[in-house]
Amino acid sequence: CLRTKGRGDCQTRVDISSPLEDDSLCMLVLTDISERMRHLVSLEILNRKLARRSSDLEARNQQLVAEVARREAGELQRLELQRRLHTSERFESLGLLAAGVAHDFNNLLVSVLGNAELLLRRPGLNDDCRRSVSLIKLAGTHASDLTHRLLEFAGGRRLSLSNVDLSTLVTE
Repeated sequence: CLRTKGRGDCQTRVDISSPLEDDSLCMLVLTDISERMRHLVSLEILNRKLARRSSDLEARNQQLVAEVARREAGELQRLELQRRLHTSERFESLGLLAAGVAHDFNNLLVSVLGNAELLLRRPGLNDDCRRSVSLIKLAGTHASDLTHRLLEFAGGRRLSLSNVDLSTLVTE
């Protein structure tokens, strides 16, 4: 730092050289570097501000990355819920179709069972015919039970469970 008249203190660089070989002469060059030093200080201040701003931007960028990830996860969840809803609607449609088929089939079974019952009440029916009609009636009863279970399934009600004699079922 060099003190000068009228300008006050100024930052100065001093270069000393000896142009002659015997060092009998010395050359001294003084350079005012005050302006350069002020620029360096300003540059340092700007670098610190830039570092803080970069840090702020990095933090905001991380927040944005997290937000994008959260939204992507939400979109995936929405798509999964939409897929489940579509599956549920398909099952509901299938249940309605099953219920309609079961009702129509049950109506046909009523006719078959009613006619089988009328045949069994007919006098003079030989034993072979009576056995065949009884088997038709038994098969119709099983089919009717099956349609009731199908209707329970289609209606979303809990299916009724019961014990079965497996040997009788196989024999039938």
